[in-house]
Amino acid sequence: ISTRLLTNDSAEKIKLVLYTKKNCQLCDEAKEFIEDAYPNKFYIDEVDITKNRELFRKFKLDIPVFYHQDQFLMKHRANMDALNDLIQKYNKV
Repeated sequence: ISTRLLTNDSAEKIKLVLYTKKNCQLCDEAKEFIEDAYPNKFYIDEVDITKNRELFRKFKLDIPVFYHQDQFLMKHRANMDALNDLIQKYNKV
């Protein structure tokens, strides 16, 4: 499974999955931080936890929760160390 996406300018982006819900201020802040601190590095695929009972039960007290390749990456706030480590992993490829 490819986790890099090609954009119109052919820049590669690393895919993150964000478990979120509407009106989540922490989620909005985390997304904004990532977009500002890492322009054109990440593609964020948002999953609304309110549309799936199991996801809601699992993540309701922890959002925002970020995954990469089905593995937990970070929760509550954007973590620069986790993001930098992920970028470094891709730069070594």
